[in-house]
Amino acid sequence: MDTDQILDSVELLAGVDREDARLAVDATLLTLAERVGRAVASELAGGLPGELEPALTAGPDAAEPFDAEEFARRTAARARVDLARGGDYATAVLATLREDVAGIQELRDRLPADYRPLFG
Repeated sequence: MDTDQILDSVELLAGVDREDARLAVDATLLTLAERVGRAVASELAGGLPGELEPALTAGPDAAEPFDAEEFARRTAARARVDLARGGDYATAVLATLREDVAGIQELRDRLPADYRPLFG
């Protein structure tokens, strides 16, 4: 999946325009990087188009163990939207990536159960 296909999917799933889809992708990937840490994020980044990799590899070395609600909150804060919209953004992005990025399904299975709805 290339960047345009990812953004097209996020636009459709989140009901947003291209600019907001890109914001949703960046905010979600940055939050994911915080949640899983640099080693896991770097592995996942290999399945992304090159221009999206930096958002996923910019996180801290160590994973931060926060729940799905905090994931949505951080995504919302980065995207400058309310909490519900942040959850929508995260779900649109993670559901899109789940279809095509190696390791996302495995990651979904390793995260606590409260994360499952975010993966669609």
